[in-house]
Amino acid sequence: MTTPYDDGERYWEASRRVRASWARFTLAHVLLWAFDDELPNLPEDQLEDFLYGAKGRIAAVEPAWEPAMDALRGIPATSLRGDLRQAFTRIRAIAKDVASGGTTSIFPIRVGLYLPDKVRDRDGRPRWRLDGRLRDGLMWMALRLFAEVPRSLIRPCSFAQCPRVYVADKNQRYCLHHQAEARRQTQQRAERAFRQRAKTRRRR
Repeated sequence: MTTPYDDGERYWEASRRVRASWARFTLAHVLLWAFDDELPNLPEDQLEDFLYGAKGRIAAVEPAWEPAMDALRGIPATSLRGDLRQAFTRIRAIAKDVASGGTTSIFPIRVGLYLPDKVRDRDGRPRWRLDGRLRDGLMWMALRLFAEVPRSLIRPCSFAQCPRVYVADKNQRYCLHHQAEARRQTQQRAERAFRQRAKTRRRR
């Protein structure tokens, strides 16, 4: 017999799994951004499109950032390139420390806290809000996501001289940029081994 308690347990467990999957998916995208050196140098129209999505991601991870991100929408995209570079540099350093199992450096950010007027109350209660620059929101989002994803899934790419860190899926060993190339090289090695065995058999 199913009780309301059992239904509640299943609901929260399903909710936890959905949140965990979403956190892995979102952190994977944040790491793709952080390790893309060309992203802050995009043409202004493309950068505006990217920033629109990035601000939405920040607000999705932490709704308290929503007003601050909305306020940034009127700022020219080119003036935010420096914030992107600073945030991505720090996120890369954090990712490498997390993947290596070490302690991250402490990166100070400047964040304001406040409670808006009663128009924005929820069920009669004030809703706390955060205020800061884009780089602060990106750092806050990244740290929240790192804390929600198992460290074992945050891995350095095994491809030679690749500096990227990524969120792995099962036994994945390479970042998205090098998965296809790694498969191609593995296939080439297998073909060479097959040809070598065939030559050895013919000599016999």
